[in-house]
Formats: sequence, C-alpha cells, structure tokens
Amino acid sequence: MSGEITLNDAERAKILAHSAKFDPPGVTAADGRRDLAGMSRDELSVELAAIGEAPFRVKQLWHWIYHQGVTDFARMSTIARPLQNKLADRFIIGRPEAALVQTSTDLTRKFLFRFRDGQEAETVYIPDVDEERGAVCLSSQVGCTLSCRFCHTGTQTLVRNLGAPEIVGDKKPTTTVTGANFNNVSGLIRCVFGTVRSPVYAVYRNATQVVCVTPPMLASATPPSTAMVSPT
Repeated sequence: MSGEITLNDAERAKILAHSAKFDPPGVTAADGRRDLAGMSRDELSVELAAIGEAPFRVKQLWHWIYHQGVTDFARMSTIARPLQNKLADRFIIGRPEAALVQTSTDLTRKFLFRFRDGQEAETVYIPDVDEERGAVCLSSQVGCTLSCRFCHTGTQTLVRNLGAPEIVGDKKPTTTVTGANFNNVSGLIRCVFGTVRSPVYAVYRNATQVVCVTPPMLASATPPSTAMVSPT
C-alpha cells in the first residue's frame, strides 16, 4: 500500500484556497519598498536584475543580510555608496520589533515579536549552561491550531502563517539581544520550530527560512553537521 496521497485538480484548488486565508502580508512595505529579508538567492537575483545590477551582487547582499545580519545598506562596506543609495531607495531589510523580552532564572529568554501588521508571535532562546552556545525556537505562525496546553501560542486561535521575512527576522534580534554570535555556531548551535506539526502548515515559507538561516551557521561549523535545523 502506497503512502502517497494523490489529489485531483479540484481538491488541490480547494486546499490552496483555504490555505490562502492564512497567508502572511506581502514583502512590499507601506512605502513601496520590497523587503529582502527571507529572500532566497534566486529571489535576490531577480530583484537585483530588475534594477540592472550584475549577478555577483547577490553574493554580496547574501553575505551582509544573512552572515552579518546588517539591516542598513550604508553599513555594507563592500558596496559602493551610489549602489547603497539605490538599494535603500528600493528595498528594506526588515526586522520585527521586540515588544517584550522576558528572562528566566536559567537565562532562557522569551521574545514577543511584533510584525508590520501589528500581529505578534513568540521566539525563545535557550542557552546551554555548560557551554557557550544555545538554541533558538522559532515561530512559524501567529496563533496555532494544535492547542498544546504547555505552549502559550497553543492557547490562541490560528490567525495567519508567518512569511519568510518574519521567520528569518525572528532569529537575528534574538541573537543580538542574547549576545549569541550570528556568525559562529558556538553562540547559536540549533534552530528549532515550536511544534512538530505547525511548521508543516507553512512548509514553503519554512523551507525558504531554512535555506536563508543555515548557510551562515554551516559555513562556520566544525564539523558542519553540528549545525542543525529541526522540528522539536
């Protein structure tokens, strides 16, 4: 007996229509600029080609956004000032607002992040008390359908999925506030999603987030296999 589930066109359309009700906001901000945070290499390539920039610029931006965590184009020292200004006119690198930060006695920190549309979701940084490293537990949705009693998010109804910019954005402020090194896996060894099943509900956005978050970690890991992204 095959474990595959085959859908016809009508069934697939029905599922996609229901899923669309929980779509995150678009990547375009209120002022018309597009958010580069959470974009894959291919998506960055499309955006830069549209403004007439060479393909090698993708590598530069990827490095500054995902390896260095820079949100201000003016701080990208390997990019000439005219191009910095051009990028700033057309794009942003968004980060959510940390509306609330709570620290436990064991130094675990819980962050309540507020996004552009006013919705909020939690992220938790869990330090390893024996070694200089830790894990960050990321949200993939505002609210949840699973109703796990041990999880605050599980007490809320599902509002919407988080977009790739929001999921990626959950990580950088966390590592900044905790002091975990964004470029060194000794500061941040693992990223996990909050529940076993909820990431599946936003699988395409989480796949993009995994691609965007793991390369900086994998690049500095020794051995590379020590950097992991997995559901709990």
